[in-house]
Amino acid sequence: MKSADSAILSHWHSPSEHTVWDNHFDLELHFAFASDPADLTSFVALAIMFDRLHGEMENTENPFITTVLDAWKTRDAEGDAKRPMDFSLLAKQVMDMDDSFTTYMGSWTSPECTPGITLVVLTKVLSISQTQLDGFQKYSPVNINDKN
Repeated sequence: MKSADSAILSHWHSPSEHTVWDNHFDLELHFAFASDPADLTSFVALAIMFDRLHGEMENTENPFITTVLDAWKTRDAEGDAKRPMDFSLLAKQVMDMDDSFTTYMGSWTSPECTPGITLVVLTKVLSISQTQLDGFQKYSPVNINDKN
C-alpha cells in the first residue's frame, strides 16, 4: 500500500462510521488510495480510529493529530495549509499493528455509494485528547457526518 502522504483523498467521521468490538469511537480518519483514480472500484480505503477512552493511552494527545490541527490552523485564504502534516508520526503508530486490522469489500458511504471498494479497518484504537477532538470540530474543513 502507498504511504498516507500519497493518498488521493482523506476525510474524517466523528463519531466513527465503523465499529470495532461493537464500539463507535470519537474519530475515524479515512485515507483513500487508487491504482487508477478514474476507476472508483480501484480504491482501497484505510480507516483509523481515535478515541479518548479506548485509545492506547486514555485521553492522551496524539502527536499526529497535533500536526493535523497545526496545519489546519495555518490555512491561507485559499484553504491551503502553510504547515505540513507529519504522516511519519502516524506511520510509527500503525507500523507495529501486525494483524490488527480487518478488511472487507464495501462501497463509498456518500452518494452515489459506488460498490467495489476494499476497506481496511485498523482495529487498534489510537489515543486522542479532548482538546484535540475539540480542535477537529473547530478547525476541520469537513466532517463527513455533518448533515448541514
